[in-house]
Amino acid sequence: MLVRLFFLALFFTCALLQSNYVTFSRDDTTILLNPERGFYSEVETQSVLESPQPLADSDMSDLLSQNIVLIQRSWYMKALRNTSSLPTSQLQLVAKDFAMIRKYNFKIIPRFTYSQDPTEPDASMAIIQSHLSQLTPILQNNSDIIAVFQAGFIGSYGEWYYSSNNINNIGNYTLLINSLLSILPQDRVIQIRVPQYKQQIYNSITSPYNVNSPATGIRSSNYSRIGIHDDCFLADAYDQGTFNIDTDRQWLANESLRIPFGGESCATSSYSVCGNAKIDLAKFHMSFVNIAYFPGVISSWKSGGCFNEFANKLGYRLSLISASTNINGNQVSYSIAFNNSGYAAPYNAYQIHLGLVNSAGVVYNLPLSHDVRYWTPEVSPIVISSTVSLSSNVPFDSYRMLIKVCDPLLSSASYCIKLANTDTSYNATTGYHSLKSSILYNSTTLQTQVATPTVAQSSTTSPSINSASTLLAKTSMIVAVLSSILLCM
Repeated sequence: MLVRLFFLALFFTCALLQSNYVTFSRDDTTILLNPERGFYSEVETQSVLESPQPLADSDMSDLLSQNIVLIQRSWYMKALRNTSSLPTSQLQLVAKDFAMIRKYNFKIIPRFTYSQDPTEPDASMAIIQSHLSQLTPILQNNSDIIAVFQAGFIGSYGEWYYSSNNINNIGNYTLLINSLLSILPQDRVIQIRVPQYKQQIYNSITSPYNVNSPATGIRSSNYSRIGIHDDCFLADAYDQGTFNIDTDRQWLANESLRIPFGGESCATSSYSVCGNAKIDLAKFHMSFVNIAYFPGVISSWKSGGCFNEFANKLGYRLSLISASTNINGNQVSYSIAFNNSGYAAPYNAYQIHLGLVNSAGVVYNLPLSHDVRYWTPEVSPIVISSTVSLSSNVPFDSYRMLIKVCDPLLSSASYCIKLANTDTSYNATTGYHSLKSSILYNSTTLQTQVATPTVAQSSTTSPSINSASTLLAKTSMIVAVLSSILLCM
Protein backbone atom coordinates (compact mmCIF):
# COMPACT_ATOMS: atom_id res chain seq x y z
CA MET A 1 0.00 0.00 0.00
CA LEU A 2 2.82 2.41 0.90
CA VAL A 3 4.56 1.61 -2.37
CA ARG A 4 1.40 2.48 -4.27
CA LEU A 5 0.95 5.78 -2.44
CA PHE A 6 4.60 6.69 -2.98
CA PHE A 7 4.45 6.17 -6.71
CA LEU A 8 1.02 7.76 -6.95
CA ALA A 9 2.51 10.88 -5.38
CA LEU A 10 5.33 10.77 -7.89
CA PHE A 11 2.81 10.44 -10.70
CA PHE A 12 0.83 13.53 -9.63
CA THR A 13 4.04 15.48 -9.04
CA CYS A 14 4.99 14.71 -12.61
CA ALA A 15 1.55 15.74 -13.85
CA LEU A 16 1.92 19.04 -12.00
CA LEU A 17 5.31 19.63 -13.60
CA GLN A 18 3.72 19.06 -17.00
CA SER A 19 1.47 22.08 -16.49
CA ASN A 20 3.01 25.56 -16.84
CA TYR A 21 1.04 27.88 -14.58
CA VAL A 22 2.20 31.50 -14.38
CA THR A 23 0.72 34.76 -13.16
CA PHE A 24 1.20 38.30 -14.44
CA SER A 25 1.30 41.82 -13.02
CA ARG A 26 -1.00 44.50 -14.44
CA ASP A 27 0.18 47.87 -15.75
CA ASP A 28 -2.34 50.62 -14.94
CA THR A 29 -0.29 53.66 -15.95
CA THR A 30 1.39 53.27 -19.34
CA ILE A 31 -0.59 54.84 -22.19
CA LEU A 32 -0.77 52.16 -24.89
CA LEU A 33 -1.23 52.85 -28.60
CA ASN A 34 -3.89 50.29 -29.41
CA PRO A 35 -6.15 50.21 -32.48
CA GLU A 36 -9.69 51.58 -32.69
CA ARG A 37 -9.79 53.17 -29.24
CA GLY A 38 -8.69 56.12 -27.13
CA PHE A 39 -8.55 59.78 -28.02
CA TYR A 40 -9.02 60.46 -31.72
CA SER A 41 -8.45 63.53 -33.87
CA GLU A 42 -10.97 64.97 -36.30
CA VAL A 43 -9.20 66.17 -39.45
CA GLU A 44 -11.40 68.08 -41.89
CA THR A 45 -11.02 68.93 -45.55
CA GLN A 46 -13.06 70.88 -48.08
CA SER A 47 -13.77 69.59 -51.57
CA VAL A 48 -11.36 69.81 -54.50
CA LEU A 49 -13.37 72.77 -55.84
CA GLU A 50 -12.68 74.78 -52.69
CA SER A 51 -9.54 74.52 -50.53
CA PRO A 52 -8.74 70.81 -50.12
CA GLN A 53 -6.34 69.76 -47.38
CA PRO A 54 -5.20 66.21 -48.21
CA LEU A 55 -3.73 64.23 -45.34
CA ALA A 56 0.05 64.65 -45.25
CA ASP A 57 2.94 62.82 -43.61
CA SER A 58 3.34 65.75 -41.23
CA ASP A 59 -0.28 65.35 -40.07
CA MET A 60 0.24 61.70 -39.28
CA SER A 61 3.57 62.22 -37.50
CA ASP A 62 2.05 64.95 -35.37
CA LEU A 63 -0.81 62.68 -34.32
CA LEU A 64 1.57 59.86 -33.44
CA SER A 65 3.48 62.25 -31.19
CA GLN A 66 0.19 62.79 -29.31
CA ASN A 67 -0.38 59.03 -28.89
CA ILE A 68 -3.21 59.06 -31.44
CA VAL A 69 -3.77 56.30 -34.01
CA LEU A 70 -7.46 56.93 -34.77
CA ILE A 71 -8.68 59.68 -37.13
CA GLN A 72 -12.15 60.95 -37.88
CA ARG A 73 -11.80 62.18 -41.46
CA SER A 74 -14.57 64.60 -42.44
CA TRP A 75 -14.93 65.45 -46.13
CA TYR A 76 -17.05 68.61 -46.56
CA MET A 77 -18.33 68.66 -50.13
CA LYS A 78 -20.14 72.01 -50.12
CA ALA A 79 -19.27 72.94 -53.71
CA LEU A 80 -20.52 69.55 -54.90
CA ARG A 81 -23.94 69.57 -53.21
CA ASN A 82 -25.70 70.32 -56.51
CA THR A 83 -23.47 68.15 -58.72
CA SER A 84 -24.79 64.67 -59.45
CA SER A 85 -21.37 63.28 -60.32
CA LEU A 86 -18.25 63.67 -58.20
CA PRO A 87 -15.21 64.79 -60.19
CA THR A 88 -12.37 62.30 -60.53
CA SER A 89 -10.12 64.61 -58.52
CA GLN A 90 -12.51 64.38 -55.54
CA LEU A 91 -12.47 60.60 -55.64
CA GLN A 92 -8.67 60.71 -55.85
CA LEU A 93 -8.55 62.98 -52.79
CA VAL A 94 -10.58 60.47 -50.78
CA ALA A 95 -8.53 57.50 -52.03
CA LYS A 96 -5.23 59.22 -51.19
CA ASP A 97 -6.46 60.01 -47.68
CA PHE A 98 -7.25 56.33 -47.12
CA ALA A 99 -3.80 55.43 -48.47
CA MET A 100 -2.16 57.78 -45.96
CA ILE A 101 -4.16 56.22 -43.12
CA ARG A 102 -2.97 52.78 -44.22
CA LYS A 103 0.66 53.92 -44.62
CA TYR A 104 0.82 54.91 -40.96
CA ASN A 105 -1.20 51.94 -39.66
CA PHE A 106 -4.03 54.11 -38.32
CA LYS A 107 -7.74 53.38 -38.34
CA ILE A 108 -10.31 55.82 -39.73
CA ILE A 109 -13.83 57.01 -38.86
CA PRO A 110 -15.09 58.39 -42.21
CA ARG A 111 -17.84 61.00 -42.53
CA PHE A 112 -19.11 62.78 -45.65
CA THR A 113 -21.28 65.89 -45.51
CA TYR A 114 -22.27 69.01 -47.44
CA SER A 115 -22.99 71.46 -44.63
CA GLN A 116 -20.80 72.92 -41.89
CA ASP A 117 -23.39 75.19 -40.34
CA PRO A 118 -27.16 75.06 -39.65
CA THR A 119 -27.61 77.90 -42.14
CA GLU A 120 -25.89 76.03 -44.99
CA PRO A 121 -27.81 73.80 -47.43
CA ASP A 122 -27.26 70.07 -47.78
CA ALA A 123 -27.79 67.87 -50.88
CA SER A 124 -30.85 66.06 -52.18
CA MET A 125 -31.27 62.33 -51.60
CA ALA A 126 -30.78 61.70 -55.33
CA ILE A 127 -27.38 63.41 -55.26
CA ILE A 128 -26.42 61.68 -52.01
CA GLN A 129 -27.21 58.28 -53.51
CA SER A 130 -25.26 59.13 -56.67
CA HIS A 131 -22.19 60.27 -54.72
CA LEU A 132 -22.37 57.25 -52.43
CA SER A 133 -22.43 54.95 -55.44
CA GLN A 134 -19.23 56.56 -56.75
CA LEU A 135 -17.55 56.30 -53.34
CA THR A 136 -18.48 52.63 -52.90
CA PRO A 137 -15.35 51.07 -54.49
CA ILE A 138 -13.06 53.22 -52.32
CA LEU A 139 -14.97 52.34 -49.15
CA GLN A 140 -15.04 48.63 -49.94
CA ASN A 141 -11.34 48.53 -50.86
CA ASN A 142 -10.49 50.14 -47.53
CA SER A 143 -13.08 48.59 -45.22
CA ASP A 144 -10.31 46.81 -43.30
CA ILE A 145 -8.99 50.13 -41.95
CA ILE A 146 -12.44 51.57 -41.18
CA ALA A 147 -13.02 51.46 -37.42
CA VAL A 148 -16.65 52.57 -37.72
CA PHE A 149 -18.46 54.57 -40.41
CA GLN A 150 -20.49 57.63 -39.42
CA ALA A 151 -23.61 57.87 -41.57
CA GLY A 152 -23.33 61.61 -42.26
CA PHE A 153 -24.51 63.10 -45.61
CA ILE A 154 -27.85 64.52 -44.34
CA GLY A 155 -28.14 67.91 -42.62
CA SER A 156 -25.63 70.11 -40.83
CA TYR A 157 -22.32 68.33 -40.09
CA GLY A 158 -23.94 65.15 -41.41
CA GLU A 159 -25.74 64.79 -38.07
CA TRP A 160 -29.22 64.70 -39.67
CA TYR A 161 -30.29 68.10 -38.29
CA TYR A 162 -31.28 71.24 -40.27
CA SER A 163 -31.82 69.84 -43.76
CA SER A 164 -32.50 72.52 -46.38
CA ASN A 165 -33.90 69.80 -48.64
CA ASN A 166 -36.26 68.53 -45.92
CA ILE A 167 -34.77 65.06 -46.18
CA ASN A 168 -34.34 64.65 -42.41
CA ASN A 169 -37.15 62.13 -41.95
CA ILE A 170 -37.39 58.46 -41.08
CA GLY A 171 -37.90 57.36 -44.69
CA ASN A 172 -34.66 58.93 -45.90
CA TYR A 173 -32.76 57.86 -42.78
CA THR A 174 -33.78 54.27 -43.49
CA LEU A 175 -32.86 54.59 -47.17
CA LEU A 176 -29.38 55.90 -46.36
CA ILE A 177 -28.75 53.34 -43.61
CA ASN A 178 -29.79 50.43 -45.82
CA SER A 179 -27.49 51.68 -48.58
CA LEU A 180 -24.54 51.90 -46.20
CA LEU A 181 -25.29 48.49 -44.69
CA SER A 182 -25.20 46.94 -48.16
CA ILE A 183 -21.95 48.69 -49.12
CA LEU A 184 -19.88 47.90 -46.03
CA PRO A 185 -19.02 44.35 -44.94
CA GLN A 186 -21.12 42.54 -42.34
CA ASP A 187 -18.55 43.10 -39.60
CA ARG A 188 -18.54 46.91 -39.81
CA VAL A 189 -20.73 49.23 -37.72
CA ILE A 190 -22.43 52.44 -38.89
CA GLN A 191 -22.95 55.16 -36.29
CA ILE A 192 -25.81 57.67 -36.26
CA ARG A 193 -26.25 60.73 -34.08
CA VAL A 194 -28.99 59.99 -31.53
CA PRO A 195 -30.81 56.96 -30.07
CA GLN A 196 -34.22 58.07 -31.37
CA TYR A 197 -33.16 57.57 -34.98
CA LYS A 198 -32.30 53.92 -34.40
CA GLN A 199 -35.40 53.39 -32.29
CA GLN A 200 -37.53 54.82 -35.11
CA ILE A 201 -35.80 52.90 -37.90
CA TYR A 202 -36.24 49.59 -36.08
CA ASN A 203 -39.51 50.50 -34.32
CA SER A 204 -38.21 49.53 -30.90
CA ILE A 205 -37.38 51.50 -27.76
CA THR A 206 -36.03 48.45 -25.92
CA SER A 207 -32.44 47.34 -26.32
CA PRO A 208 -31.98 43.57 -26.69
CA TYR A 209 -28.60 43.70 -24.95
CA ASN A 210 -27.55 43.30 -21.33
CA VAL A 211 -24.55 41.86 -19.48
CA ASN A 212 -26.05 38.38 -19.81
CA SER A 213 -26.72 38.57 -23.56
CA PRO A 214 -25.71 35.30 -25.25
CA ALA A 215 -22.28 35.33 -26.85
CA THR A 216 -23.47 34.49 -30.35
CA GLY A 217 -24.02 36.38 -33.57
CA ILE A 218 -22.61 39.73 -32.51
CA ARG A 219 -23.01 41.25 -36.02
CA SER A 220 -25.61 38.83 -37.34
CA SER A 221 -28.37 41.43 -37.88
CA ASN A 222 -28.60 44.91 -39.33
CA TYR A 223 -29.75 46.13 -35.93
CA SER A 224 -26.48 44.97 -34.38
CA ARG A 225 -24.54 47.04 -36.92
CA ILE A 226 -26.01 50.43 -35.98
CA GLY A 227 -24.33 52.39 -33.18
CA ILE A 228 -24.43 55.93 -31.79
CA HIS A 229 -21.96 58.83 -31.83
CA ASP A 230 -22.75 61.50 -29.25
CA ASP A 231 -21.31 64.84 -30.37
CA CYS A 232 -22.51 66.75 -27.31
CA PHE A 233 -21.31 64.26 -24.70
CA LEU A 234 -21.53 65.55 -21.11
CA ALA A 235 -22.94 68.94 -22.20
CA ASP A 236 -25.91 68.63 -19.81
CA ALA A 237 -28.25 65.98 -18.40
CA TYR A 238 -29.56 65.14 -21.88
CA ASP A 239 -26.46 66.04 -23.93
CA GLN A 240 -28.33 68.84 -25.70
CA GLY A 241 -31.01 66.64 -27.21
CA THR A 242 -29.05 63.42 -27.64
CA PHE A 243 -31.36 61.83 -25.08
CA ASN A 244 -35.07 62.63 -25.10
CA ILE A 245 -35.90 60.87 -21.87
CA ASP A 246 -34.05 59.21 -18.99
CA THR A 247 -34.74 55.74 -20.37
CA ASP A 248 -32.62 56.63 -23.42
CA ARG A 249 -29.59 56.72 -21.14
CA GLN A 250 -30.14 53.16 -19.92
CA TRP A 251 -30.91 52.11 -23.50
CA LEU A 252 -27.51 53.41 -24.62
CA ALA A 253 -25.76 51.79 -21.65
CA ASN A 254 -27.17 48.44 -22.80
CA GLU A 255 -26.52 49.01 -26.51
CA SER A 256 -22.89 49.94 -25.93
CA LEU A 257 -22.21 46.55 -24.36
CA ARG A 258 -22.23 45.13 -27.89
CA ILE A 259 -22.08 48.10 -30.30
CA PRO A 260 -19.36 50.81 -30.31
CA PHE A 261 -20.09 54.22 -28.81
CA GLY A 262 -17.93 57.35 -29.14
CA GLY A 263 -18.07 61.06 -29.82
CA GLU A 264 -17.10 64.47 -28.52
CA SER A 265 -18.30 67.15 -26.15
CA CYS A 266 -19.65 70.53 -27.21
CA ALA A 267 -19.67 72.60 -24.01
CA THR A 268 -18.34 72.66 -20.47
CA SER A 269 -20.82 71.95 -17.70
CA SER A 270 -21.10 70.42 -14.26
CA TYR A 271 -21.54 67.11 -16.07
CA SER A 272 -18.20 67.34 -17.90
CA VAL A 273 -15.93 67.53 -14.81
CA CYS A 274 -13.70 64.57 -14.01
CA GLY A 275 -15.92 62.95 -11.39
CA ASN A 276 -19.07 62.75 -13.49
CA ALA A 277 -17.14 62.06 -16.69
CA LYS A 278 -15.65 58.93 -15.09
CA ILE A 279 -19.15 57.67 -14.31
CA ASP A 280 -20.59 58.26 -17.77
CA LEU A 281 -17.54 57.04 -19.71
CA ALA A 282 -17.86 53.73 -17.87
CA LYS A 283 -21.67 53.57 -17.97
CA PHE A 284 -21.80 54.08 -21.74
CA HIS A 285 -18.74 51.93 -22.54
CA MET A 286 -17.07 54.81 -24.39
CA SER A 287 -14.51 53.65 -26.95
CA PHE A 288 -13.22 56.95 -28.35
CA VAL A 289 -13.39 60.71 -27.70
CA ASN A 290 -12.29 63.71 -29.77
CA ILE A 291 -9.06 65.07 -28.26
CA ALA A 292 -9.64 68.61 -29.53
CA TYR A 293 -13.31 69.26 -28.92
CA PHE A 294 -14.64 70.71 -26.80
CA PRO A 295 -11.37 72.49 -25.79
CA GLY A 296 -12.66 73.57 -22.38
CA VAL A 297 -13.69 70.02 -21.49
CA ILE A 298 -10.34 68.52 -22.50
CA SER A 299 -8.49 71.25 -20.56
CA SER A 300 -10.57 70.53 -17.45
CA TRP A 301 -9.68 66.85 -17.66
CA LYS A 302 -6.00 67.70 -17.84
CA SER A 303 -6.15 70.17 -14.95
CA GLY A 304 -8.40 67.81 -12.98
CA GLY A 305 -5.92 64.95 -13.27
CA CYS A 306 -8.17 62.49 -15.11
CA PHE A 307 -6.95 62.91 -18.71
CA ASN A 308 -4.34 60.12 -18.55
CA GLU A 309 -6.81 57.81 -16.84
CA PHE A 310 -9.26 58.36 -19.69
CA ALA A 311 -6.47 57.88 -22.25
CA ASN A 312 -5.83 54.49 -20.67
CA LYS A 313 -9.42 53.37 -20.21
CA LEU A 314 -11.26 54.56 -23.32
CA GLY A 315 -12.27 51.42 -25.18
CA TYR A 316 -10.54 48.25 -24.02
CA ARG A 317 -7.45 47.76 -21.84
CA LEU A 318 -6.63 44.07 -21.77
CA SER A 319 -4.08 42.42 -19.51
CA LEU A 320 -3.05 38.89 -18.64
CA ILE A 321 -3.91 37.56 -15.18
CA SER A 322 -2.62 33.99 -15.47
CA ALA A 323 -1.87 31.28 -17.99
CA SER A 324 -1.60 27.51 -17.86
CA THR A 325 -0.34 25.49 -20.83
CA ASN A 326 0.30 21.78 -21.24
CA ILE A 327 1.09 19.27 -23.97
CA ASN A 328 -0.18 15.72 -24.28
CA GLY A 329 0.76 13.96 -27.48
CA ASN A 330 0.35 16.61 -30.16
CA GLN A 331 -2.44 18.32 -28.22
CA VAL A 332 -1.66 21.67 -26.61
CA SER A 333 -4.13 22.60 -23.89
CA TYR A 334 -4.40 26.08 -22.42
CA SER A 335 -6.32 28.08 -19.87
CA ILE A 336 -5.63 31.81 -19.95
CA ALA A 337 -7.27 34.49 -17.81
CA PHE A 338 -7.53 38.12 -18.93
CA ASN A 339 -8.74 41.32 -17.33
CA ASN A 340 -10.35 44.27 -19.13
CA SER A 341 -9.83 47.42 -17.07
CA GLY A 342 -11.07 49.70 -19.87
CA TYR A 343 -14.56 51.02 -20.46
CA ALA A 344 -15.60 48.75 -23.35
CA ALA A 345 -14.91 45.55 -25.23
CA PRO A 346 -13.11 45.64 -28.58
CA TYR A 347 -15.88 46.23 -31.12
CA ASN A 348 -14.28 44.72 -34.22
CA ALA A 349 -13.00 41.16 -34.49
CA TYR A 350 -9.50 40.21 -33.35
CA GLN A 351 -7.83 36.83 -33.81
CA ILE A 352 -6.08 35.28 -30.80
CA HIS A 353 -3.00 33.16 -31.56
CA LEU A 354 -0.86 30.95 -29.37
CA GLY A 355 2.71 31.01 -30.58
CA LEU A 356 5.32 28.29 -30.15
CA VAL A 357 8.89 29.49 -30.75
CA ASN A 358 11.57 26.80 -30.96
CA SER A 359 15.30 26.84 -30.21
CA ALA A 360 16.02 28.16 -33.73
CA GLY A 361 13.62 31.09 -33.26
CA VAL A 362 10.98 29.72 -35.65
CA VAL A 363 7.45 30.63 -34.55
CA TYR A 364 4.49 28.32 -35.16
CA ASN A 365 1.07 30.02 -34.97
CA LEU A 366 -1.94 28.30 -33.44
CA PRO A 367 -5.14 30.32 -34.13
CA LEU A 368 -7.75 30.08 -31.37
CA SER A 369 -11.53 30.41 -31.60
CA HIS A 370 -12.54 33.09 -29.09
CA ASP A 371 -14.39 36.36 -29.74
CA VAL A 372 -12.92 39.35 -27.89
CA ARG A 373 -15.99 41.46 -28.74
CA TYR A 374 -17.71 39.91 -25.71
CA TRP A 375 -14.91 40.86 -23.32
CA THR A 376 -16.69 43.70 -21.54
CA PRO A 377 -15.33 45.12 -18.27
CA GLU A 378 -18.34 43.62 -16.48
CA VAL A 379 -16.89 40.15 -17.12
CA SER A 380 -13.79 39.50 -15.03
CA PRO A 381 -11.79 37.39 -15.12
CA ILE A 382 -12.21 36.52 -18.79
CA VAL A 383 -11.06 32.91 -19.10
CA ILE A 384 -10.40 31.13 -22.38
CA SER A 385 -9.53 27.44 -22.42
CA SER A 386 -9.44 24.64 -24.95
CA THR A 387 -7.08 22.30 -26.79
CA VAL A 388 -5.43 22.76 -30.19
CA SER A 389 -3.53 20.26 -32.30
CA LEU A 390 0.03 20.64 -33.54
CA SER A 391 0.30 19.98 -37.26
CA SER A 392 2.71 17.40 -38.65
CA ASN A 393 5.17 20.09 -39.77
CA VAL A 394 5.94 21.11 -36.17
CA PRO A 395 9.23 19.38 -35.24
CA PHE A 396 10.15 17.96 -31.86
CA ASP A 397 11.78 20.67 -29.76
CA SER A 398 11.45 22.79 -26.66
CA TYR A 399 9.05 25.68 -27.27
CA ARG A 400 8.55 28.99 -25.51
CA MET A 401 4.89 29.92 -25.31
CA LEU A 402 3.60 33.22 -26.73
CA ILE A 403 0.23 34.89 -27.29
CA LYS A 404 -1.04 37.68 -29.56
CA VAL A 405 -4.40 39.35 -30.26
CA CYS A 406 -4.42 40.87 -33.75
CA ASP A 407 -6.70 42.26 -36.44
CA PRO A 408 -7.30 39.31 -38.78
CA LEU A 409 -7.62 41.58 -41.83
CA LEU A 410 -4.26 43.34 -41.52
CA SER A 411 -0.72 41.97 -41.37
CA SER A 412 1.06 44.79 -39.52
CA ALA A 413 1.69 44.22 -35.82
CA SER A 414 0.57 47.83 -35.31
CA TYR A 415 -2.95 46.39 -35.55
CA CYS A 416 -2.29 43.95 -32.69
CA ILE A 417 -3.45 44.69 -29.15
CA LYS A 418 -0.68 45.45 -26.68
CA LEU A 419 -1.49 43.90 -23.32
CA ALA A 420 -1.20 46.03 -20.18
CA ASN A 421 1.32 43.99 -18.19
CA THR A 422 4.60 44.95 -16.57
CA ASP A 423 6.24 41.54 -16.62
CA THR A 424 5.82 40.09 -20.11
CA SER A 425 7.98 40.99 -23.09
CA TYR A 426 6.35 42.29 -26.27
CA ASN A 427 7.64 41.89 -29.83
CA ALA A 428 6.57 44.95 -31.83
CA THR A 429 7.38 43.17 -35.10
CA THR A 430 5.23 40.09 -34.57
CA GLY A 431 2.70 41.33 -32.00
CA TYR A 432 3.47 38.43 -29.66
CA HIS A 433 3.68 38.62 -25.86
CA SER A 434 5.60 36.06 -23.84
CA LEU A 435 3.58 33.72 -21.64
CA LYS A 436 6.71 33.17 -19.51
CA SER A 437 6.55 29.39 -19.94
CA SER A 438 7.78 26.54 -22.13
CA ILE A 439 6.67 23.10 -23.23
CA LEU A 440 8.71 20.13 -24.43
CA TYR A 441 7.43 18.38 -27.53
CA ASN A 442 9.23 15.09 -28.20
CA SER A 443 8.60 11.47 -29.09
CA THR A 444 7.70 10.51 -25.53
CA THR A 445 4.86 13.03 -25.39
CA LEU A 446 3.20 11.10 -28.20
CA GLN A 447 2.64 8.29 -25.70
CA THR A 448 -0.53 10.01 -24.64
CA GLN A 449 -1.57 7.40 -22.12
CA VAL A 450 0.45 5.08 -19.89
CA ALA A 451 -1.18 1.67 -19.45
CA THR A 452 -2.32 1.01 -15.92
CA PRO A 453 -1.28 -2.53 -14.85
CA THR A 454 -3.89 -4.92 -13.53
CA VAL A 455 -3.00 -6.06 -10.01
CA ALA A 456 -3.64 -9.77 -9.40
CA GLN A 457 -6.35 -10.55 -6.90
CA SER A 458 -5.28 -12.17 -3.61
CA SER A 459 -5.45 -15.94 -3.56
CA THR A 460 -6.02 -17.97 -0.39
CA THR A 461 -5.08 -21.25 -2.03
CA SER A 462 -1.49 -20.47 -2.94
CA PRO A 463 0.45 -17.87 -0.89
CA SER A 464 3.53 -18.32 -3.06
CA ILE A 465 1.61 -17.50 -6.25
CA ASN A 466 0.01 -14.50 -4.52
CA SER A 467 3.41 -13.15 -3.45
CA ALA A 468 4.78 -13.53 -6.95
CA SER A 469 1.77 -11.75 -8.42
CA THR A 470 2.14 -8.90 -5.95
CA LEU A 471 5.83 -8.53 -6.78
CA LEU A 472 5.00 -8.49 -10.49
CA ALA A 473 2.32 -5.86 -9.94
CA LYS A 474 4.68 -3.63 -7.97
CA THR A 475 7.35 -4.02 -10.62
CA SER A 476 4.83 -3.10 -13.32
CA MET A 477 3.74 -0.04 -11.34
CA ILE A 478 7.34 1.12 -11.01
CA VAL A 479 7.77 0.80 -14.78
CA ALA A 480 4.52 2.73 -15.35
CA VAL A 481 5.50 5.58 -13.05
CA LEU A 482 9.00 5.80 -14.53
CA SER A 483 7.37 6.01 -17.96
CA SER A 484 5.15 8.81 -16.70
CA ILE A 485 8.17 10.69 -15.38
CA LEU A 486 9.87 10.34 -18.76
CA LEU A 487 6.72 11.75 -20.35
CA CYS A 488 7.18 15.07 -18.59
CA MET A 489 10.90 15.42 -19.22
